[in-house]
Amino acid sequence: MQKTRKIILATIASAALITGGGVIGASTSAGADGHDGDRAASTSAKAAKARARSISPQVSGPATAIAPNGNGSATVTCPAGTLLTGGGWNTSGFAIFATDSFGSGNRWTVIAHNTGNSGATESVSAYARCLRGL
Repeated sequence: MQKTRKIILATIASAALITGGGVIGASTSAGADGHDGDRAASTSAKAAKARARSISPQVSGPATAIAPNGNGSATVTCPAGTLLTGGGWNTSGFAIFATDSFGSGNRWTVIAHNTGNSGATESVSAYARCLRGL
């Protein structure tokens, strides 16, 4: 029973470290030698460090105005010491559509088209998800 619990907890802790996630409600108690709790605390500290490193803050770039029936692009760069993990875009209205969105190096770029013919200028902005703690 004791070995099974240790293996299960080690598996859960490994999964948390790999995914950067936490384990809700996982706990352990010290065994007869008093060392199981120490190992669990050490594993929890490692998991917390991995979570802190893996949290990807969202970095938003400035809005780019696009005239009616026009095309434009917006780019955002991850801060120094971080790594681009993904991104996306926001638009100011329903008449503007992203035609492409991609990462390159440490930047995220979105290309958009304003389909509006009412004379309204629309805008698009890019955002990036950046892995910190590298």
